[in-house]
Amino acid sequence: MKNAMLLLAAGLAIKGLGAQPQVPFGPVFPQTEVTEVRIVISQDSLNEMLLDENLYSNHEYPATFIFNASGLQDTVFNVGFRLRGNTSRESFKKSFKVSFNTFSAVAAW
Repeated sequence: MKNAMLLLAAGLAIKGLGAQPQVPFGPVFPQTEVTEVRIVISQDSLNEMLLDENLYSNHEYPATFIFNASGLQDTVFNVGFRLRGNTSRESFKKSFKVSFNTFSAVAAW
C-alpha cells in the first residue's frame, strides 16, 4: 500500500511537470503581452533607502503593489519593499525585494 501511494504521488508529480498552472481568469503571465507590476512608495522612503549609508540595510519600507495583465488588475496595500542583493546594491540598476508578509498587507478586492 505504501509503495502504491509513493508511485501515485510520483506519477502526479511527473504529470504536473509539463503543465503550467492556470488561474481561474486565465494565465497570469500571458505569452502575448508584458505583465505590468507597479510599486508605489513615498518619495521620502525611496530617498532614505537609496542613501549611501542605507544601501546594505534590510529595512523594509511600506509600499503599494499594483498588478495588471490582460485586464486582470489587483492592488495590495502595505507590502514591504527594500533593496536586495550583494554587489548589485551599489550598481546603477538596483534589485528590489517585495514582501507580502512584512506588514499587514491588504488586498483591494
